Amino acid sequence: MRHVNTGQRKIGRRWPRFRLLAGVAWCLVAATGMAQSYDCDLGTVRIGDTAAEVAARCRTPDHVEAWSASLPARAGAVWFFNDGGTRLLRMLRFRDDRLVAVDNDGYGFVVPSRPGCRPEAPQAGWSVYRLLSLCGSPETREEVGHLLVTPQPARDGRSAEQGLQHVFRQRWRYDFGPRYLVREFTIDDASISHVRTLGRGSTGQFTGER
Repeated sequence: MRHVNTGQRKIGRRWPRFRLLAGVAWCLVAATGMAQSYDCDLGTVRIGDTAAEVAARCRTPDHVEAWSASLPARAGAVWFFNDGGTRLLRMLRFRDDRLVAVDNDGYGFVVPSRPGCRPEAPQAGWSVYRLLSLCGSPETREEVGHLLVTPQPARDGRSAEQGLQHVFRQRWRYDFGPRYLVREFTIDDASISHVRTLGRGSTGQFTGER
């Protein structure tokens, strides 16, 4: 009669479940966390690469947001790569022409031929590329400039980083017409950080704060 070690049998039963949980955890990290690299058509780019190196390996970005330095804050830019609805919308963040982060704004999408979103659709965490692609250009854009702020929690629920950080802030206002309220989006480093509802819209002119 074959003897089976009880401890080995318990480990054997737990192993498939462990592999399943490990796989799920890895998928969640891959889908929501910041990456260290991005695979382009002509090679992989990594944090620390220069903008010239990234441009040589990757296709032309779908959109670029950039801002100049204002010491002690450094010049910055975000390159957006939209590879469709089955892949993440990648945001390559640069400081002083060097790649410092590979972030994402959820999954990519098919850019509509005519932008036109619901007024309540844009939310904190949306990138400016998603906002422009789905909702069109704002009625007004205000450049607030470089600020030192407390980091906001990530869109995927991760805790905010400790301490203060420099951001480049803008405020965009969208007038969706007299049937809706004007929406103002505070944009920090090319992503929406706050949403504010203002007065009722008009036929193209902002009517004042509610």
